[in-house]
Amino acid sequence: MLTGTLPQSSAGNRADTLVARFIRRASSDPERVAFALNPMGALKGLGSLKWGDWLTSARASSGAFLAQHANPGDRAVIFANNRELWPMAAMSIAMTGMVSVAISPDASAEVLLAQLSDSGARFVMVDTMARFKMLRAVQSQVSQAITIVCEDLEPLRSSVAEAVFEWDTWCRYGAQALRDYSVLRDRLSERVDAIRANHACSITYAADGDVGIVRTFETVMADAEALSQVLEITFRDRITCVEPVSQPVHALFAIGIPIVTGATVVLVEHTSDAFAATRNSESTVFVGSSRSLSRLRGSLTAARSTGHYLRDTVCAEIGRHCRLIVTAETCSAEFQQSLRRAGVLLATVFGTPWQTCIAINGPTHFQDGAIGSAFENVNLRVSEYGELQVGRSAHTVAGYFNRNDASETAFSADGRWLRTGARVEEVTSGSFRIMGDMKDLLEFSTGRLLASHAIESSLSALPLVAHAVCDANGLNSLVAVLSLDRNAVEAWAFSRGVVATWEALVEHPLVYEELARGVAAVNAKHEPGERVNAFAPTDLEFSVHTGELDGFGALMRSTIARRFRHVFADLHQHRAT
Repeated sequence: MLTGTLPQSSAGNRADTLVARFIRRASSDPERVAFALNPMGALKGLGSLKWGDWLTSARASSGAFLAQHANPGDRAVIFANNRELWPMAAMSIAMTGMVSVAISPDASAEVLLAQLSDSGARFVMVDTMARFKMLRAVQSQVSQAITIVCEDLEPLRSSVAEAVFEWDTWCRYGAQALRDYSVLRDRLSERVDAIRANHACSITYAADGDVGIVRTFETVMADAEALSQVLEITFRDRITCVEPVSQPVHALFAIGIPIVTGATVVLVEHTSDAFAATRNSESTVFVGSSRSLSRLRGSLTAARSTGHYLRDTVCAEIGRHCRLIVTAETCSAEFQQSLRRAGVLLATVFGTPWQTCIAINGPTHFQDGAIGSAFENVNLRVSEYGELQVGRSAHTVAGYFNRNDASETAFSADGRWLRTGARVEEVTSGSFRIMGDMKDLLEFSTGRLLASHAIESSLSALPLVAHAVCDANGLNSLVAVLSLDRNAVEAWAFSRGVVATWEALVEHPLVYEELARGVAAVNAKHEPGERVNAFAPTDLEFSVHTGELDGFGALMRSTIARRFRHVFADLHQHRAT
C-alpha cells in the first residue's frame, strides 16, 4: 500500500471546502471503510477502500499530475463506471486545483470526442480496456495533447513518453515524485491551501450533449449538506449508489455526502447487482433510478395482489437494514405507501442541470405526483405563464463552460431567478406538481402563449389517433399533425368495407372525414383561441426508435418540428388562404 499524508502545518490556511473536509476526515479516521466495492458480476463485494487509503491514493495521483505539469484550472476527464477509480481520481484532481470533467460511461465515440474537445481536457482517467480503446480511437481528432491513465491497462504498456499510464503505475510514479522532490510536496500543499469555495470543482455534460455546466466547491458543499440534513444521513449510514457517478445527483451521494457525514458508500458497478449488494452490505440508504427500482416496484405490486407481507418482500429484495430509498424521479403515492407499510421511507429529489437541489418530496411528508417543497434557503416563485423559477443561491451552478452569453439566458432579466423550464401548479402551499415544459408553449403572432398539452391530449384520445402535435410558429393559427393508430384505423376501415394499403388509408376521404369530426368535437370543448384550425394525418407512427418520442413516451418536439416543418408551413398557408 502506498503511504504518505499531506503536511498538517498548513491546514489552518485552508478554506472549508470539500477537499479540506476530505483530508481532515481521512486523516482523523483512516481505518474506517469509505467504500464497499461491488464490481460487475461479483456474487459478493470484492474489497473495500478505507479513508486513509483513499487519501493516500489521491495524494499519489496528485503527485503524478504535478509531475506532468498540471496547472490550476486544467481539466481532467473521468470516463469510468462506478469503480474505486472514480473517488480516487476525483479527489486527486480537486487537490491539485484542477477541474474534473464527468463523462457518462455509456457515451458513444462521437459524444466522447465532442465533450473532450469542448472541455479541452489534458488528462483522461478511464477504467476498462474497451473505454481505453474508444478513447485512443478518437484521440487523434482532439486538438490538445492528452495524458491517459487506465485502470485495467497492463503495467508493461505504461509509457511516460507516450503519455499512457496504468493506474497503479501512475500512483507509484506520483508517490515517488513527491518523495524525491520537495518542491512538488510544497506545491501540492500550496494547491490545497489555495482552493476556495468559489473555485470551479467540476464540469458535467448531458448524456449526449457538448455544452458543459460548471459547479463550484460552494455548490457541491451546499448540496451535500442540504441533502444530508433533510435525509438525516450520518456516519452510521451505508449508501448504495447504483447509477453512474458521472451524474451530479449521484456524485453527491457517492462522494460529497460521505465526505460531509462520514457515511460509507456501497459502490455498485452494474444495476443488475444493486439489490444483492444492498443486502450483502446491509445498506441503510438506496439511491437509484426508475430503472433500478422497477424490480422492487414489481415485487411490491405482486405482494399486494397475493396478500403477502410487504415487509418480507422488501427484506428479500434489499435487506432488512434499508430505511430510505432516494431517487431523482417522480414516484407514485402507491409505491410510497407500499414502501412505508414495509418500513422504508421514500424521497424524490427535484432538480435541473443548473441546480441539483431545488425541491424534495418526502421522506416524512409525501404528495402524489408532486416535486415536494423547496430545500431550506431555496426560494421558489411561479411566473406569469406558470414557470417554476428558483432564486439564485449557493446551490446554483456557476454557468456554462466557456459560454458566458448563453449562461445569462438561463436567468430572468434581473439575473436573480433561474428559469427551470418546468411549468407547475401549486398543490399545497409551497408544494408543486409538474404540468409540462415551457418549451412546449406555443407562441402566436399576438405574443400570446398557449400550453398545448390539453388540446394535444384531447386529440390523442380520438379513436383513430395515437399522437398529436400542435404548432403555432409565431402565426395567429393553431394547426396539428396527427400520427394515426394503425391497428385502429385498419380495423375501422375494414368494418366499413374499405381495403387499401396503409399509405392509402391515411389519405382516404372517409378516414379524413372521421378525423375531421373528431377534431371538431375536440374544438367545441376548447376556447376559440385554443382550437385547431387545420390538421394533417401522417402514416409515420411515432416511436422511440424513429426519434419522435423519448424513452418515457413524451414527444420530442424539436425532432417533430424539423421533420414536419413543410407540413406545418402548408397547414398555416392553407389556413391563411
